[in-house]
Amino acid sequence: MSSFIPCTFSNPLRWKNGKGRGCFTPEGKFSYGYPGEAKERLNPFKPLPKETQSCRIIIGFKVRGELKIDIEDVISLVKRIRKEQIGKPDSTFLFQRGVYTYTKGPMKGEVEDEPGCQIMILNIFGESEEEFEKNIEYLADELRVRFEQETLIVEFQRGGVQYSIGEVVE
Repeated sequence: MSSFIPCTFSNPLRWKNGKGRGCFTPEGKFSYGYPGEAKERLNPFKPLPKETQSCRIIIGFKVRGELKIDIEDVISLVKRIRKEQIGKPDSTFLFQRGVYTYTKGPMKGEVEDEPGCQIMILNIFGESEEEFEKNIEYLADELRVRFEQETLIVEFQRGGVQYSIGEVVE
């Protein structure tokens, strides 16, 4: 059984396949539901400002070769700190797998294949750009210390485009 899912296109949808090319620009109300039962509804999409600031923090779950962290640990700490910082824990977590080469200590030069995650946070609750950056740097350092990480990657974006990237290190 299929359903219709509302969506928004800011530009016409264009396609090209073995049968040719096409273009579609939606107009009017969207329908959702099952065929024959579809209901009309206005598009609920509300765009954020084009220059919305955001960040990504990348963390691995192993410590000196041993799996010691899971995504629930990370979610819990991020929620607590962001709630303390701005009163809202809003954030998104993307579970992933990565490869990391140790740069110091007893495992220097060894390659680690490990699970990890990206933490994505949007600056949509009134923090100034400077406050947001300071708060995220504090959060990243707390994650690094609490989970005994050699390094974390922090990337800041404005309007979805990177403007700063760096490491939080010991």
